[in-house]
Amino acid sequence: RLGVFAQIEVEFADGTTQTIYSNPWDGKWKAALGPIVSSDLYEGEHYDARQEIAAWSSPGFDDRQWSAVAESFYDPQLIENHALSAVQSQEVTAPAAITTMAQGPDAEGSCWMVDFGQNATQRMRLHMHGLAAGDRVIIRHAEVLNADGTLATKILRRGQQCDPVVSNGEDAWWEP
Repeated sequence: RLGVFAQIEVEFADGTTQTIYSNPWDGKWKAALGPIVSSDLYEGEHYDARQEIAAWSSPGFDDRQWSAVAESFYDPQLIENHALSAVQSQEVTAPAAITTMAQGPDAEGSCWMVDFGQNATQRMRLHMHGLAAGDRVIIRHAEVLNADGTLATKILRRGQQCDPVVSNGEDAWWEP
């Protein structure tokens, strides 16, 4: 079951503060499905831009179609509050090489190998343009190549590091 335990601390221009806590009882916390179909550190992220909800985070958004959240019981002693700095980009790495690849039996469209010239913890940021609604871009990640030059995914075992992105037909930047 998905859940959230949230605390928002607002500091106003006059110096006063307000703390807002997540809860199921006041009817103000609601939920709806969005474009992130699934997301996992090892499996990757499936993003369907056709499911984006315009202006969902803007003041005055009409959320009457959203569902009220339900209370989920948990043991508060199991919650750990780690004071950690935010994860943020340290540098931008351009590809060292981009090569057109032969397609496998289940591939459709074009296939490219993007080599960054180093093994590093990285996150892709793609500018997708010229796609029709429903077109799919599939990004697969691996640290090494097979002898034939294809991605070596067997060593990943369960985690396949695959990011399918479905276009809504609009030019967009995507980043998991």
